[in-house]
Amino acid sequence: MSRPKNKVLFYSNLPSGGAKNTMLSTSKYLNSFYRVQKISDPKYKISNFFQYMFTALFFSPKYQHRAIELKRVFDILIVYQSWLVKTPDIIRYTDKPKIYICHDSLREYYDHDHIAIQSFKDKVVNLLRLPIKWRDKKNISSNNLTIITNSYYSKEIIRKAYDRDSLVIYPGINTSKYLSATLIDKKDQIISVGAMNKFKRQSFYLDVVGQIPANRRPTLVLIGNGADKQYLSLLKSKALKNSVTLKILLNATEYTKINELRKSKAYIYAPVSEPFGLSVVEALSVGLPIVAYKYGGGYTEIIS
Repeated sequence: MSRPKNKVLFYSNLPSGGAKNTMLSTSKYLNSFYRVQKISDPKYKISNFFQYMFTALFFSPKYQHRAIELKRVFDILIVYQSWLVKTPDIIRYTDKPKIYICHDSLREYYDHDHIAIQSFKDKVVNLLRLPIKWRDKKNISSNNLTIITNSYYSKEIIRKAYDRDSLVIYPGINTSKYLSATLIDKKDQIISVGAMNKFKRQSFYLDVVGQIPANRRPTLVLIGNGADKQYLSLLKSKALKNSVTLKILLNATEYTKINELRKSKAYIYAPVSEPFGLSVVEALSVGLPIVAYKYGGGYTEIIS
């Protein structure tokens, strides 16, 4: 007679991107060995800063507390980060063993490189968000908690920010999705994948590509989400100024992303203090050479 499977409770409140993809593949894998239940916050309607703060500090914690009370029969809690507060409150609502998958800290408060390029508006908003910082630190100080992070770079950041040790487990991807028996014609383009914002430094990529001689200058393909109109306008203006052909694909499907990677000749990557860089692994999976900033973050561990 087979032994009953241990019950694992998964919590996450992640936006779309590499971290969420990793969470989904991990829960699917663990479901083969354990009884996995998943909970996540509902989609909150947040239209301004005050709604965000109230949701992060009151609505979301209340929902998490109620959810874990309803799911009280479990053996271990596995927690991923929340886009609202980083370290979720649910960690404090149980004394059972907990594993926290911590990809990075609140970089806007702890990372000097991140702070250095914040605008005056960014700094004012982060000042008003200090209760989020305090809540995050309170949550990660919970007892009976094992922290797992994605690189030795992140491990050091977590140690400095929270005075907590962590275990390093590099996240992986399903490489079979990136391999194909059919050949694909390469285009004269280089590519980068990541959220569209100044901390991912797409503007810098335009400066780099703009220095390539015009007769050999490739198209720059940017795939990502989260861009505001002002940042997109800045990118398009710089592309025009630097005579760079720019192709932007927002909220692209997985199929489109993989297809564009396979069509490209190189991958460019130089975000500010990136904790790991799953897209670098994706690019390597299709055989692309990587052009990266040497001191950029955890991804330097992949390509060193």
